[in-house]
Amino acid sequence: MLVAHGINREGKRVVLHLSLGGRESTELWKGVLNDLVERGLRPPQLFITDGNQGLLKAIKDIWTEVPR
Repeated sequence: MLVAHGINREGKRVVLHLSLGGRESTELWKGVLNDLVERGLRPPQLFITDGNQGLLKAIKDIWTEVPR
């Protein structure tokens, strides 16, 4: 399961993406992040991750300047 969620300006958690994935590869995560961009998500101010290497590589490719 690939899940992306964020915190909005009111401090509430919002699910941004939810999909099934056989593994957490960089390519699958790039698909998730590109989907978010295509739907209008602006670059986040901060990423908090579980340390998954596929996700970390995808973030560096899509949003190079966002701190983790």
